Amino acid sequence: MSPSAPTLCGALLFFLLVSSTLPAASFDCDAGDRAALLKVKKGLGNPRQLNSWIPATNCCNWYHVICDTQSGRVVSLQLTDTHGVVADKVPAAIGDLPLLQILALKNMPGLSGPIPHSFAKLRYLAGVFIKNNSINGTIPRFFSNLPELRDIDLSYNKFTGPIPPGLSHGETPFLILRNNLLTGEIPASYGDVEYTTFDVSHNRLTGSALFLFKNRSRSTFYVSLSWNQLEFDITEAALPVKLRALDVSHNRIRGGVPKALEDNYYMNDLNLSYNQLCGEIPTAGAMEAFGADSFLHNKCLCGPPLPPCRH
Repeated sequence: MSPSAPTLCGALLFFLLVSSTLPAASFDCDAGDRAALLKVKKGLGNPRQLNSWIPATNCCNWYHVICDTQSGRVVSLQLTDTHGVVADKVPAAIGDLPLLQILALKNMPGLSGPIPHSFAKLRYLAGVFIKNNSINGTIPRFFSNLPELRDIDLSYNKFTGPIPPGLSHGETPFLILRNNLLTGEIPASYGDVEYTTFDVSHNRLTGSALFLFKNRSRSTFYVSLSWNQLEFDITEAALPVKLRALDVSHNRIRGGVPKALEDNYYMNDLNLSYNQLCGEIPTAGAMEAFGADSFLHNKCLCGPPLPPCRH
């Protein structure tokens, strides 16, 4: 099973969706921001989806752009399914939007190359959603130095190398790095962050991730570590009580099924399959809801919903 990650919080989701439906702005945009956006348009090969980006017009009225109503500065840039993109690199001019808070570059498979170092100037960036492209290179360490950066989705790209420590800041962030080519160990410091969503599935990560499960009271809702090469004993994992989805399948995880799962009544999706787990599966409480698919292809798990144990 492959549970779907929870949606963004209401306010942020609304902020992301309204870019093309806002009424025309009565204030003019900043001239420097307009110049930077025109460089972005040129860098992407002048795709037809950006036909509204005309030099002599107010960039706060351009599609995919949101400006602050007080200052007229660009605070959100969302480019999705931009047809006609001929560039093979992420435009460095995005880094010349100094008050940018939300950046989305999604569903542009022709967009490749690394994330430009100019992004290090985006000190107010709070959410970055660069997904389903062909971006490669390493995840920039300067993300760790952006003080407002909380929500990160870099999924479905071709990032390589290790996960840098300290990518997210603030309360209840989320981090989605699934479907890349990341290697090495997950930094232990991520065990000190109360993520709502933590998804590093479908990579080539090694080592332990037990440090992610050390506090039952955390408001963590979704964790996916599947399709990696992680190795640790999960028996005594302190899984958050509010956890709704846990997928650690297709790893090298050992030990037994955590008995603490019997108290995880919020859990809708559980996948422990394709590991090296052994012993009798706990059956009380919340565990009654899960079928055999949650436990298949382990070393020696037994008991309902699998065949009975042979003592």
